[in-house]
Amino acid sequence: MHHIYHTNSIVLDTFPTGEADMTILLFTKELGMILAVAKSVRSAKSKLRYSLQIGSVSKVDLVKGKQVWRVISATPIDRINILDAETRAVVAKAVRFVKRMVDKEKEERGIYSDLESLLFSTKKGHSKEKLAEIELVFYLRSLFGLGYIANNTEFRDILSREYSISELETLPLPRKKILDAIKNAIYESHL
Repeated sequence: MHHIYHTNSIVLDTFPTGEADMTILLFTKELGMILAVAKSVRSAKSKLRYSLQIGSVSKVDLVKGKQVWRVISATPIDRINILDAETRAVVAKAVRFVKRMVDKEKEERGIYSDLESLLFSTKKGHSKEKLAEIELVFYLRSLFGLGYIANNTEFRDILSREYSISELETLPLPRKKILDAIKNAIYESHL
């Protein structure tokens, strides 16, 4: 009997497989980023298809097979419907960043929480400037969580665990200083 893993996840990408199956790139709270196969999810009668669309935050049940993870059930927690192009671009860049920087099957709870906060904060209809600040904080915290930014006293307030991306009022530091740290960390990562 296989162990069933129950976890929250964010659907980062989907790839059609076969006639009605789909391979799904999930970023999970406990398991990190994984590829999982969902059977018959593209068929019209599938109950899973609404829970496994790109941008969905879902509670999924997974089983580890010999070679791949399999989705056995999924319940939607929230669906992020983004209408304006600027917000959609911010979310797309954040998803690409996670796909590029996070190792597969390595738990990254902090980055998961920050990405989830970023997704939920996009629903609030922030101004362009506010959205840019939220995006900067997400990148800074993620790069710190991955070990590419040192625990610098300048960034202590932003990097503290109590700091919430979604409740961000104003940046405690100049944007240029944060942006320089992010650019330097990405350059040094060689990814």
